[in-house]
Amino acid sequence: MKKMKFNINNVESVNAHLYELKELTNTIDDLLRNVVEPLGNKKWDDITEHERLMTVYQLYRDSGKLTTLLGLMIDKLLDDGKTLEHEITNYYLTRSKKGNG
Repeated sequence: MKKMKFNINNVESVNAHLYELKELTNTIDDLLRNVVEPLGNKKWDDITEHERLMTVYQLYRDSGKLTTLLGLMIDKLLDDGKTLEHEITNYYLTRSKKGNG
């Protein structure tokens, strides 16, 4: 019985993207944590108007970074989806040809 083969470069590419996605997620987490951390565990009524405005300002200031990071993540996920779809399709095409041939 012959083993089905995957394109190792595609599999390694997806694996590398998963690592990059983890790093991008950590970066987004750090950005958001820096914005909300100064508020601590205060209840909404305990947060001053100045703190609320500063939080909104910081989110607005960092929105470009967040949008760029999220865009990169989406691009990598879409690329990985296409790669995995290609590999799975090839796997089943090869498998069905063996069964019919």
